[in-house]
Amino acid sequence: AVNLRELEAEAVCQLNMYSLPFLAPGKNQVTFLAEQLPPGAQVELTCRWVEQGWERTDSRLVGSAGESYTIEVAGEEYPRMEAVSMEHLAPGR
Repeated sequence: AVNLRELEAEAVCQLNMYSLPFLAPGKNQVTFLAEQLPPGAQVELTCRWVEQGWERTDSRLVGSAGESYTIEVAGEEYPRMEAVSMEHLAPGR
């Protein structure tokens, strides 16, 4: 007889630095697109990358669909993307 007491799944993913989404040298326009966002809710958008040997993080709170902002990347070389994440923040949080 066999008993299964625990099941664990582990996945390792690698972000291809030239796949979307990515940042390029210069000004990068980031636009949050969504069908709708509940009244009072926000989304925290965070990009992490390595630029000219320095770890960089840009985190912004977005409160409406279609909202845009700019992230500027220095130098002429493409930065190495570490992560792009979104977190929904419910109203009152």
